[in-house]
Amino acid sequence: MFYRLFKFTVVVFAIAFLSELAHAAPPPPLIEEIGGPFFCQNGTSLTCCPLLAHKIASDHRSLCASVRLNNKSGYNMSLIVASLEDGRWVTSDDSGDVGIDCSPRTDVLANGESEVFSSVTNRFLGGVRGYATFMMNDNASTSFTIYWDTPLIGFHGHYVIGLPTKNYRVALQHGFDDTVFQITVTPVRVYSIDWRKFFLALSFIGGVSVILFCCGLCITACSEQDSTLSRRINSEPQRYLATSTPSYHSYSKFDFKAQSPSSDYSTTSKPQPYSSNYSKQQQPSSSDYSKPQPTSDKKAQLSALLSQKQAVKNLQSELKKDPDCLKSQPSHFDYSKQQSSSSNY
Repeated sequence: MFYRLFKFTVVVFAIAFLSELAHAAPPPPLIEEIGGPFFCQNGTSLTCCPLLAHKIASDHRSLCASVRLNNKSGYNMSLIVASLEDGRWVTSDDSGDVGIDCSPRTDVLANGESEVFSSVTNRFLGGVRGYATFMMNDNASTSFTIYWDTPLIGFHGHYVIGLPTKNYRVALQHGFDDTVFQITVTPVRVYSIDWRKFFLALSFIGGVSVILFCCGLCITACSEQDSTLSRRINSEPQRYLATSTPSYHSYSKFDFKAQSPSSDYSTTSKPQPYSSNYSKQQQPSSSDYSKPQPTSDKKAQLSALLSQKQAVKNLQSELKKDPDCLKSQPSHFDYSKQQSSSSNY
């Protein structure tokens, strides 16, 4: 029993001692001393940092992780905090004559720019794990955090947390043997509506529609009225002719005034033949109007109406030429006698 306890204690102390040796080990030498000088034609961190981190990990049989952030959000962003929980940043000491620094930049990352920060293992059997938090210069001061985890055993994990999906879209890509994690932040296009212009346009369209509708109603009503009147005239022509033709009694006064002058006026002027002709034409026409006639007599009635109107005009012209004929009329004139004489004509 004592032997087993002693053996267990020795194993524990051995593990603790080896762990301390691993942490106390000096950093790996420069690339020039291990695999020859490092050469990067571009000379910028965007291109050289992932290559340099991959070379260090390959030479020391360790792990590396590079994060590339593409700012296409429409706003500037700046680094708030960056930390490595396991591993170390690739610095200019690792690049030799190239002189590039692969740690996160502290200045503002403008819209349209990109940056890369790379890290490698700093101990024996260790991994790479860290995070970086950025804040965007938008109205809400949106902040987001990038996590990356490259363990010795297990799957690699990369996450972006904090960006609202209604405002921004995040595209994730992996490359270079799954050692480069690329993040592209783009805005979500929100199409805003100018409600003032919308209501003005809607009011204009509504007003034009109402005006056109009212005009259409007026045109329709007028056309219907004209068609209704034409149908009534075509269906009952005698009725409209009778109402439009002046009656016999409306012109009896003119006959009375035409027959009242003395015998001299009756012999010199010729109103009586017109009156007699008018009475002769009026009597059968008035009697005929009470009876329905066929539609074929429409032209004959219209011609009779025109001749009657012409007779009235001639009578009025005669009265205007000799107005004294009305003064010679006796005061005790009997209208019944005159009416009987008019009937004799």
